Amino acid sequence: MRLNISLYAIAVAFCMLLVVSLKGETIKGTFHYTDQGISGEVPKPIALAKVEIWSFAPRGTLIWTWGVDATVNTDLQGKISVNIPFKTQGVIYGLRILASNHACYVAPSNNIGTFYANPIKDGKELTLKATSHTDVLDFSCTFTSPEVSGYFNICETLRHGYNYVAALRAPGETDKINQVGVYWTILDNSFYNPATNNLEIKKELSFQDYGLLHEYSHFVTAQISSFAWIASKHSGCNPDIDGVIFGNDSEATNPTFHKDLMKAKHAWMEGFADFFACAVARKHLKGTFVGNLGTSTAEDIESPSCAAPSEKIENVVAAVLWDLVDKPSDLGSTAEPFDKMNDKDKEVFAIFDKELDVHGLWPRLELFCNAWYARGYDPTGLNDILKAYQVIATPSFPNKGKLLSTYQNHDGRIEVFYIGLDGHIYHTWQLSPGGEWSKSHLLGDITNYAKMLTVAKNSDGRLEVFYIGTDDRIYHNWQVTAGGAWSAIQLLGSETNYAKTFSVGQNKDGRLEVFYIGTDNRIYHNWQVPTAGAWSAIQLLGSVTNYAKTLSVGQNKDGRLEVFYIGTDDRIYHNWQEPAVGTWSALQLLSSGTNYAKMLSVGQNKDGRLEVFYIGTDDRIYHNWQVTPGGVWNGQKDL
Repeated sequence: MRLNISLYAIAVAFCMLLVVSLKGETIKGTFHYTDQGISGEVPKPIALAKVEIWSFAPRGTLIWTWGVDATVNTDLQGKISVNIPFKTQGVIYGLRILASNHACYVAPSNNIGTFYANPIKDGKELTLKATSHTDVLDFSCTFTSPEVSGYFNICETLRHGYNYVAALRAPGETDKINQVGVYWTILDNSFYNPATNNLEIKKELSFQDYGLLHEYSHFVTAQISSFAWIASKHSGCNPDIDGVIFGNDSEATNPTFHKDLMKAKHAWMEGFADFFACAVARKHLKGTFVGNLGTSTAEDIESPSCAAPSEKIENVVAAVLWDLVDKPSDLGSTAEPFDKMNDKDKEVFAIFDKELDVHGLWPRLELFCNAWYARGYDPTGLNDILKAYQVIATPSFPNKGKLLSTYQNHDGRIEVFYIGLDGHIYHTWQLSPGGEWSKSHLLGDITNYAKMLTVAKNSDGRLEVFYIGTDDRIYHNWQVTAGGAWSAIQLLGSETNYAKTFSVGQNKDGRLEVFYIGTDNRIYHNWQVPTAGAWSAIQLLGSVTNYAKTLSVGQNKDGRLEVFYIGTDDRIYHNWQEPAVGTWSALQLLSSGTNYAKMLSVGQNKDGRLEVFYIGTDDRIYHNWQVTPGGVWNGQKDL
């Protein structure tokens, strides 16, 4: 009985000790730094910063030593409150508050590791001793040293820049904005270093909030857009870019690379950074951010005074972007009769994050404007701003493509469709038959990308564009009325139908029919049904054992379609519609089985006879034709 009572007492004592250890002492504190850039040195909370809780206590071998017990983050008010399991009486606690948050970390003077500061009281490092599990140890502190405060001010300023961008990014954007490292430089200027992907800041500029945001924008640009590696000195109006140019740019071979084109790209790089700093600041109370060394002020970009304004001037680029977001009540802004735009931050960043995020093609204002129009954003509002600064008032898409197709509208005007270097589909057309041409316009949505296209005409004269997307599916888009507006892009067939190449023919009754080689190398087709706008289901053409590499379709004199293709054995095959609607002949070799080809096309003679042209595997050009319309074939001949 005595033994049982003793064991019970021991168990109770153990549980009580466990409860005490679980309760533990509370480590708390509210931490501020003094913003030396604001008149009166206003205390600011050290928000969302990393804090390490250290203790001098018995460790695994019961030897007393210093170690980290917990790592936490302050809240937006700069506060922490953490319960630490009680160890024993006499444990000494200390804190390290790091210049580190989700946006950045700042290195100490020797540029090694991350700067931290210990709470100070009466000029000494503050440590507190725990005597009981109920102790509340308060490390609250306001750092007044300009040097220490400078570290925390950098991280606090860049945190606002990060949050501004994160709130504007479109869903689905996957390129990540990492934590940026901030290091110290002995050079004359602060800068973003693309080689190390860090910021290098002059210590004297620790409280220049606008300047810090300017440099941070370069880092953000490199992460989620496209950054021009142009070393320069710039004043807002007259850049000196005759120095070193780093990185690769796809337009570097342009004869004006070091002149007009390069200046336009430099103007975007620095102008966007000027805009960014002001755009972040306008989201906060006036006076939250001060210090504009290294960047242009809101006053500078609200009314740029540069001679000969153009997209090659930093402050003009910044002014255009600023007028898309600012209001007359914003710091540095005024009421301008031409500026009817405001709060377009999301629109600006959608383009910055998407269309200007092209590897090897450095952005400039013209490309931004092109994307603005293509997205269907207010063209008049932007044009009014551009005209006010005497900048390109109606930018056009650059006529640079990698694949095109043409067709004639119902009224005789030719229209050209092409896949641009960015993968989007564009079109341009004659304004009158045989006359001048329109500017290029995006066809469809900015999110549509293509790698192959062709055009056909419906029986009522409406053009219809078919293309294979970068996802290998087939899409189409058509004029709603002949020569008029265009429909939205639609998938043709099922989402499980994938294609490598295709061709479009027109049946005798005017219905279009699409033939394509699937990613399994078999030939499929589907066609318009009499119901307006509807299409049949996808069907296999011929046998499952027929494999093809490329194909072309022609129309016989009597309206029957005939498909020609090069098999995976390099021979030419064909099959055709039988007179009974909807049935097809069996597959046949075209003439001799010894004729080999790697590319082919089909045309119709004046008398209706089809003629096939092809490049042989010996690289010679050959042709073969029907002897009579719809009849037997002549046989291969050199062209």
